[in-house]
Amino acid sequence: MKKRVDVFALGIYGLVVFLKALGY
Repeated sequence: MKKRVDVFALGIYGLVVFLKALGY
């Protein structure tokens, strides 16, 4: 469960960073 949540959070974080990169 913990590992799954970490992967999910990491995926969201990566998506946010990717969108910010596109913004710039």
